[in-house]
Amino acid sequence: MALERGGWMQPLAFAAAAAALTAAGMLIAYSAGPLLLLVALGGVGITALALANPLAAVLVAITLIPLEIFSLAVGGDAGISPAEGAFALAGFGWVARRIMAGLPPYVDSPLTKPLALLLVIAVVGLGASEAAGETLRIIVMWAAAFFVVQLVVDEAKPSTVGWILLLLAITGGVVGVYTGVTSGGQEQELVGMGAEATGRAAGSFSHPNLLAVFLATALAAAGAVMVGGRTQFRPIAAAAFLAALTGLALTLSRGGLLAAGAAVAVMLMWRPFRRMALVAVAVGAIALLISGADVLGSSQSVDLVTKRLESVQYASQADPRSELWRGTPEIIGDHPFVGVGAGQFSKASAAYGLRDPFSEYQPFEHAHSIPLTVAAELGLLGLVAFLWFVVQLGIVLVRACRRTYGWARAYAFGLAAALVAIAVQGLVDYTVRSNVVAMLVLTLAAAAVVLSRVSPEQPAGP
Repeated sequence: MALERGGWMQPLAFAAAAAALTAAGMLIAYSAGPLLLLVALGGVGITALALANPLAAVLVAITLIPLEIFSLAVGGDAGISPAEGAFALAGFGWVARRIMAGLPPYVDSPLTKPLALLLVIAVVGLGASEAAGETLRIIVMWAAAFFVVQLVVDEAKPSTVGWILLLLAITGGVVGVYTGVTSGGQEQELVGMGAEATGRAAGSFSHPNLLAVFLATALAAAGAVMVGGRTQFRPIAAAAFLAALTGLALTLSRGGLLAAGAAVAVMLMWRPFRRMALVAVAVGAIALLISGADVLGSSQSVDLVTKRLESVQYASQADPRSELWRGTPEIIGDHPFVGVGAGQFSKASAAYGLRDPFSEYQPFEHAHSIPLTVAAELGLLGLVAFLWFVVQLGIVLVRACRRTYGWARAYAFGLAAALVAIAVQGLVDYTVRSNVVAMLVLTLAAAAVVLSRVSPEQPAGP
């Protein structure tokens, strides 16, 4: 009897692979310990998932964001976090599937061309980079992020967008709780008219501002699910909203707090959220009147947050970023076309004497502004491509909010609020330097494209 295609070779290959993995696992366990074995097995599992179902790997990446505190060394000072690795594997897994199917590694969308142009300019900028290896690592991750956008646009449905926002809300709540627990008993103080603060919480992230921008996006996602999601998920989203808000307050990040305010302002444009907010304010006011307690006035945390926000008006006097913003145009003027190279701002700032007095006069790592950093690292051509992307994304968001209804409209406003929060903080910081934050932002942008293409009768979920 003739054997089926592959015959005895296929089971033999599987058996050989299983034996090899078993042997490798035993070697790792004995030489490096069981923890590294678990990490290796997890990596193999996510790699297999990325090849079999890359969209599911994106959802796994979002759930891994609370583990951002951990990083696996990949050579030199470079490291990769679990979420970062999962995002990258999802993007490259999708590319592998497309190529094997004989399809191009991109799909048509309003965001494809501007993002591709940014990537090309970054590659060209390798010639201007002082550390080509560092710039190349950044380009590889940017390429993975580009493919994640193509993946979401290509395969996601409105229901997938709902799961993305739900998981983002839950992970935001988890990170918020972790931030509160790890910050317990840590004293926070304001210095220099509130321009600097001590004891700021960083949670799972390397910097309070990175934590703040993530929690601001999680707040928007939680708000959308809390008001417009399915009934069984609303209590979970409400709890996540409160936890993320608490964690955000502990960061004392002015940009993050203003970003959260902008997110809420966008959500208030959506009638159901506006009604819920009015009810919440009314209930809170009645509770304060009945209790007769000056809760807000006696809260040290609220007082710190208020004074921290008030310090914005003194930024031109006490914030070193004002000098940075005045000096960065000189870098741009000397490298007008493709900039100094992706990730090379710190080297340029050292050469131009731009140093941060709050970090022992170390060179600024970025221009504390997305447009300025893009212009310095990728030149004016990169800035044009970035602005093209922003305009296209704005059109996509408006279309998504107008075309959808029900759950899909809730998700559209949640995406708009999250991305506006990123934009607001991006005026005073460059938090997208974090690969995880950048990939999350682009995932949300791609999700907005998905919603902008739905028909009015198309349902959403969860």
